[in-house]
Amino acid sequence: MRNLATALFLASSVALLAGCGGGSVGRSGFLDDYSQLKPHPEVSGAMHYRNPEFSAARYSQFIVDPVGAHFAPESEGKAIDPAVLKQLTDYFHRKLVDALSGSYRVVQQPGPGTMQLRVALTDLRKATKSLNIHPATKLMGVGLGGASVEAEGVGAVSGRRLLAF
Repeated sequence: MRNLATALFLASSVALLAGCGGGSVGRSGFLDDYSQLKPHPEVSGAMHYRNPEFSAARYSQFIVDPVGAHFAPESEGKAIDPAVLKQLTDYFHRKLVDALSGSYRVVQQPGPGTMQLRVALTDLRKATKSLNIHPATKLMGVGLGGASVEAEGVGAVSGRRLLAF
């Protein structure tokens, strides 16, 4: 479970390291159901869900879906050059696989003891460079781009949601 938590933390860290600014928690539509998410007790601004029946000991394999991308409504799909976005999502996917591979098997087919991870960079917004020059505008957040991460783990055989954030 520790490596799974590390992989999911890595997911959010990659988004931040990619030059994206923070923001409020939104709902991009990537997850099918947001009603189960509750504020995370240890991570400010984060929402999470853990199925009460979930036991990390039952899972030794993971399917890691390709990382998706959802743009903020005002960006009209122009937040990032498509080639750069593909590089970013591919990199993000590789890092998730690498983080899990240390303790788990990463597989392509569902089977017993397999969790399927779905991850997306969401609420992608492009920075406005001309507004980002002066330190005062940076402090106020004017012109900063942004991104969030949404993810869920489902039982690869059952399809039941096990974890989400």
